Amino acid sequence: VATDSAAALTALTQLVQRLAQPGFAAALVGWFRSLTALEQVVVLAIDPRERPLYLYDELQQARELLFEQYLPHFFQQDPVFQAIRQGIQPGLYLACQLAADFATDVRAMAQQPYQQQFYQRTGWQHELVCLLQLQPDLWWVLAMAQPDAAAAARAKTALQPYLELCQALCQQHQQ
Repeated sequence: VATDSAAALTALTQLVQRLAQPGFAAALVGWFRSLTALEQVVVLAIDPRERPLYLYDELQQARELLFEQYLPHFFQQDPVFQAIRQGIQPGLYLACQLAADFATDVRAMAQQPYQQQFYQRTGWQHELVCLLQLQPDLWWVLAMAQPDAAAAARAKTALQPYLELCQALCQQHQQ
Protein backbone atom coordinates (compact mmCIF):
# COMPACT_ATOMS: atom_id res chain seq x y z
CA VAL A 1 0.00 0.00 0.00
CA ALA A 2 1.52 3.29 -1.05
CA THR A 3 1.23 5.92 1.65
CA ASP A 4 -0.66 9.03 0.62
CA SER A 5 1.44 11.66 2.41
CA ALA A 6 -1.42 14.19 2.47
CA ALA A 7 -3.75 11.64 4.10
CA ALA A 8 -1.04 10.63 6.58
CA LEU A 9 -0.39 14.28 7.48
CA THR A 10 -4.12 14.90 7.94
CA ALA A 11 -4.42 11.82 10.16
CA LEU A 12 -1.38 12.91 12.19
CA THR A 13 -2.90 16.39 12.61
CA GLN A 14 -6.13 14.83 13.85
CA LEU A 15 -4.13 12.71 16.28
CA VAL A 16 -2.32 15.76 17.69
CA GLN A 17 -5.66 17.56 18.03
CA ARG A 18 -6.91 14.65 20.17
CA LEU A 19 -4.04 14.84 22.69
CA ALA A 20 -5.51 14.65 26.22
CA GLN A 21 -8.97 14.29 24.63
CA PRO A 22 -11.41 11.42 24.22
CA GLY A 23 -10.92 9.65 20.93
CA PHE A 24 -7.12 9.69 20.99
CA ALA A 25 -6.82 5.91 20.59
CA ALA A 26 -9.20 5.97 17.62
CA ALA A 27 -7.19 8.80 16.05
CA LEU A 28 -3.98 6.82 16.65
CA VAL A 29 -5.44 3.87 14.75
CA GLY A 30 -6.57 6.28 12.01
CA TRP A 31 -3.00 7.55 11.69
CA PHE A 32 -1.65 3.99 11.52
CA ARG A 33 -4.24 3.18 8.83
CA SER A 34 -3.00 6.17 6.82
CA LEU A 35 0.50 4.65 6.91
CA THR A 36 -0.31 0.99 6.19
CA ALA A 37 -3.13 -1.45 5.58
CA LEU A 38 -4.68 -2.97 8.70
CA GLU A 39 -7.46 -5.54 8.92
CA GLN A 40 -8.50 -5.42 12.57
CA VAL A 41 -7.07 -3.56 15.55
CA VAL A 42 -7.33 -3.68 19.34
CA VAL A 43 -5.79 -1.04 21.61
CA LEU A 44 -5.21 -1.87 25.28
CA ALA A 45 -3.46 -0.21 28.20
CA ILE A 46 -1.45 -2.68 30.25
CA ASP A 47 -0.01 -2.43 33.72
CA PRO A 48 1.77 -5.78 34.16
CA ARG A 49 0.44 -6.03 37.74
CA GLU A 50 -3.22 -5.71 36.70
CA ARG A 51 -5.80 -6.62 34.07
CA PRO A 52 -5.50 -4.86 30.73
CA LEU A 53 -7.72 -1.83 30.20
CA TYR A 54 -9.70 -1.64 26.97
CA LEU A 55 -9.11 1.57 25.01
CA TYR A 56 -10.42 0.99 21.47
CA ASP A 57 -11.03 -1.62 18.81
CA GLU A 58 -11.94 -2.08 15.18
CA LEU A 59 -13.00 -5.73 15.30
CA GLN A 60 -15.31 -7.03 12.59
CA GLN A 61 -15.72 -10.52 13.98
CA ALA A 62 -15.63 -12.34 17.32
CA ARG A 63 -15.61 -9.06 19.26
CA GLU A 64 -17.30 -10.74 22.21
CA LEU A 65 -14.16 -12.87 22.71
CA LEU A 66 -12.25 -9.75 23.71
CA PHE A 67 -14.69 -8.81 26.47
CA GLU A 68 -15.95 -12.22 27.58
CA GLN A 69 -12.71 -14.22 27.44
CA TYR A 70 -9.51 -12.22 26.92
CA LEU A 71 -9.96 -9.30 29.32
CA PRO A 72 -11.38 -11.30 32.24
CA HIS A 73 -9.36 -14.52 31.86
CA PHE A 74 -6.87 -15.22 29.08
CA PHE A 75 -4.73 -12.07 29.12
CA GLN A 76 -2.29 -13.69 31.57
CA GLN A 77 -1.45 -16.42 29.04
CA ASP A 78 -1.01 -13.95 26.18
CA PRO A 79 2.63 -13.87 24.97
CA VAL A 80 2.32 -10.06 24.67
CA PHE A 81 1.39 -9.74 28.34
CA GLN A 82 4.15 -12.20 29.29
CA ALA A 83 6.70 -10.24 27.23
CA ILE A 84 5.81 -7.00 29.02
CA ARG A 85 6.10 -8.71 32.40
CA GLN A 86 9.51 -10.08 31.40
CA GLY A 87 10.90 -6.68 30.40
CA ILE A 88 10.62 -6.47 26.62
CA GLN A 89 11.65 -3.23 24.96
CA PRO A 90 9.08 -1.00 23.23
CA GLY A 91 8.81 -1.72 19.52
CA LEU A 92 7.00 -3.50 16.72
CA TYR A 93 6.87 -7.28 16.93
CA LEU A 94 5.26 -10.15 15.12
CA ALA A 95 3.10 -12.01 17.64
CA CYS A 96 4.52 -15.37 16.56
CA GLN A 97 8.00 -14.11 17.48
CA LEU A 98 6.79 -12.95 20.89
CA ALA A 99 5.30 -16.39 21.46
CA ALA A 100 8.58 -18.05 20.50
CA ASP A 101 10.69 -15.67 22.62
CA PHE A 102 8.56 -15.19 25.73
CA ALA A 103 6.29 -18.20 26.19
CA THR A 104 7.79 -20.46 28.83
CA ASP A 105 7.18 -23.53 26.67
CA VAL A 106 6.03 -22.99 23.09
CA ARG A 107 4.77 -26.57 22.69
CA ALA A 108 2.81 -26.35 25.92
CA MET A 109 1.46 -22.95 24.88
CA ALA A 110 -0.25 -24.52 21.87
CA GLN A 111 -2.24 -26.65 24.32
CA GLN A 112 -3.12 -23.80 26.69
CA PRO A 113 -6.73 -22.63 26.94
CA TYR A 114 -5.55 -19.23 25.65
CA GLN A 115 -4.52 -20.76 22.34
CA GLN A 116 -7.32 -23.30 21.97
CA GLN A 117 -10.26 -21.51 23.52
CA PHE A 118 -9.42 -17.92 22.62
CA TYR A 119 -6.77 -17.16 20.01
CA GLN A 120 -7.80 -19.73 17.40
CA ARG A 121 -11.39 -18.53 17.66
CA THR A 122 -10.44 -14.92 16.86
CA GLY A 123 -9.44 -15.91 13.34
CA TRP A 124 -6.21 -13.93 13.68
CA GLN A 125 -3.20 -15.73 12.24
CA HIS A 126 -0.73 -12.98 11.40
CA GLU A 127 -0.56 -10.31 14.05
CA LEU A 128 1.67 -7.26 14.32
CA VAL A 129 2.00 -5.85 17.84
CA CYS A 130 3.08 -2.30 18.65
CA LEU A 131 4.34 -2.00 22.24
CA LEU A 132 4.61 1.53 23.60
CA GLN A 133 5.95 2.13 27.11
CA LEU A 134 4.39 5.31 28.47
CA GLN A 135 5.52 4.98 32.08
CA PRO A 136 7.57 2.31 33.90
CA ASP A 137 4.41 0.25 34.54
CA LEU A 138 2.11 1.51 31.81
CA TRP A 139 2.12 0.20 28.27
CA TRP A 140 -0.15 0.74 25.32
CA VAL A 141 -0.52 -2.25 23.04
CA LEU A 142 -1.85 -2.02 19.50
CA ALA A 143 -2.57 -5.52 18.22
CA MET A 144 -3.10 -5.45 14.45
CA ALA A 145 -4.41 -8.40 12.48
CA GLN A 146 -2.92 -8.91 9.03
CA PRO A 147 -4.10 -11.18 6.20
CA ASP A 148 -0.74 -12.94 5.83
CA ALA A 149 2.87 -12.91 6.98
CA ALA A 150 3.97 -10.71 4.08
CA ALA A 151 1.37 -8.07 4.96
CA ALA A 152 2.48 -8.14 8.60
CA ALA A 153 6.10 -7.62 7.52
CA ARG A 154 5.10 -4.73 5.21
CA ALA A 155 3.09 -3.09 7.99
CA LYS A 156 6.03 -3.42 10.37
CA THR A 157 8.34 -1.79 7.83
CA ALA A 158 5.84 1.01 7.15
CA LEU A 159 5.25 1.83 10.83
CA GLN A 160 8.84 1.45 12.12
CA PRO A 161 10.02 4.99 11.18
CA TYR A 162 7.13 6.50 13.18
CA LEU A 163 7.52 4.47 16.36
CA GLU A 164 9.40 7.09 18.42
CA LEU A 165 6.97 9.82 17.37
CA CYS A 166 4.06 7.54 18.22
CA GLN A 167 5.47 6.77 21.66
CA ALA A 168 6.13 10.47 22.37
CA LEU A 169 2.58 11.41 21.38
CA CYS A 170 1.09 8.65 23.54
CA GLN A 171 3.25 9.72 26.49
CA GLN A 172 2.10 13.33 26.01
CA HIS A 173 -1.51 12.19 25.82
CA GLN A 174 -1.15 10.15 29.03
CA GLN A 175 0.24 13.04 31.12
